[in-house]
Amino acid sequence: MREHKLNNMRKGSAWIIAIVSIVVVIALVLILVFTLNGKEDKEPIPFNPVCGDGNCSISEGCYTCPEDCKCNENNYCSETEDSCVGPVCGNGVCESFESWDNCCEDCECIVDGEICDNETHSCHMPDFGLEKSEVESIVRSYYASQGRTILNLTISGIMFWEGAYGMPADVLVDNETNLEYILVREDGSIEILPFF
Repeated sequence: MREHKLNNMRKGSAWIIAIVSIVVVIALVLILVFTLNGKEDKEPIPFNPVCGDGNCSISEGCYTCPEDCKCNENNYCSETEDSCVGPVCGNGVCESFESWDNCCEDCECIVDGEICDNETHSCHMPDFGLEKSEVESIVRSYYASQGRTILNLTISGIMFWEGAYGMPADVLVDNETNLEYILVREDGSIEILPFF
């Protein structure tokens, strides 16, 4: 009895495998028929990219065909790679999109005395040993010692003058029509500067 059940199961399994195989073969034949239907009478479309057609093809680049292959605002066209690349700060080359203000490692600082900050990648004057309030006090004492009254005093940021740093100030003194331009050094000394 047991053998009889096993034989029936084997026969049923064989039928299932045969039916599934036939369905798979029919599906493959239908796929081939629909895929190939009508293809034999059509000409292949030639691939002839033309610079200026508005399409950036694989054989074109931003340098050889800038009409079709444009770089976005954060990249520039590399002549050597003929592709759009982003600037690489720190590679020793001052590239497009780089300047003293965003990559001073590659593009030198343009203002005398500025130093390159490798964290912010920008140029700036170094820290000055005196605060603006200290500079104001030094300037007021200087003019008071000469018996002159300051009407207006404007203190600017740090500047580099004749090999040293200082904080410049515009001074308008009572009974005088011209401003005086002075520079206070870190040691508290004062220089009268030419007015440019």
